[in-house]
Amino acid sequence: MEYEGSIVRKELEYAGITKTIPVAGVPKGVRAKMHVWGRNDMSTSQGMGIWWFVADPDGEIAEEYEDWGGTIGPYPTDHEFISSGQFDLNKLGKYTTWIKLLMGSEANPIDIMEWYIGEVCMVVPAEPFIHKFALVDYRKV
Repeated sequence: MEYEGSIVRKELEYAGITKTIPVAGVPKGVRAKMHVWGRNDMSTSQGMGIWWFVADPDGEIAEEYEDWGGTIGPYPTDHEFISSGQFDLNKLGKYTTWIKLLMGSEANPIDIMEWYIGEVCMVVPAEPFIHKFALVDYRKV
């Protein structure tokens, strides 16, 4: 059987804010969760699951996640998958992800080649800082 499904939405939740992925300007030091919606594009109910990892700017795994959503109704039914915990955004730079939508049975899931590979967010310093400060001239008024 050929399965059809889509990754329809990706969001990052951090510091009480939820934004569509990719997210710019995330402050360093916050904890985050990913939310990903998969859709069964078939006319019959099908099993659906998901797998992803999030990598930090150094390529180290910040989170690896897998879940089985159960039997999902036919198009246009979506299912939301949410990180089981939170992961730290504790390095400056770009965090990336690879998301795979799986269908079939939980015992034998099939990678339907519906992937998202790309940026999750760009982490920036939590507060602006002054690197160097010097008095170069002054004028008495």
